[in-house]
Amino acid sequence: MEWPAGEPKKERTHVTVKVQREKMIDIYLRVRLEVPLRKLKLAYCDRVVLDCNEVRFTYDGIRIGDNQTAGDLEMEDGDVIDA
Repeated sequence: MEWPAGEPKKERTHVTVKVQREKMIDIYLRVRLEVPLRKLKLAYCDRVVLDCNEVRFTYDGIRIGDNQTAGDLEMEDGDVIDA
């Protein structure tokens, strides 16, 4: 997308991702790019009443570490995390 001349490009600060789990409802969560994804995992587990110690998040087939951020993984709006 081209930005009009003289108009500054907005810096993204958040992404909205879909967290999906087999046989469960998909949940969309918005997360700041610099916040550790551990917080996203806690919010997801709280919402679907799961023990966070028993849930793994993967993105593009790779396990997400608790201290990784959406910015680290270069996530975009609409990306999917598997739980």
